[in-house]
Amino acid sequence: RRLPGDRYWALLVSNFAASGALVMDATSFATARTLQVSVGGHTIYSGTVQPGGFGMVSTDGVDWPEGVTEVSINTPEGGTTPRSLDPNSPDERPLSFGFKRVRLDSEARR
Repeated sequence: RRLPGDRYWALLVSNFAASGALVMDATSFATARTLQVSVGGHTIYSGTVQPGGFGMVSTDGVDWPEGVTEVSINTPEGGTTPRSLDPNSPDERPLSFGFKRVRLDSEARR
């Protein structure tokens, strides 16, 4: 799914504590933009995501606690509306990124 706007919160839910990187395939809508991923106010990834196809993104390793962790995903460049690319489009949502195969590359700490 493409994300609207320039800021998004995701939740990582784990049944046990683990250490590892958050890994995902990412694409940018219409133009290259900076992807910033943060946890607890600490940046764990910052890099450029290209449009036109999915590329793998891997964050720094994180000690993920058992339970729910908020993950901030944002871009300083903001989104692009489909209407700005095609005046005939009724879609005025500012879109930024698309993600698939979001996963935790981890080692369990039980």
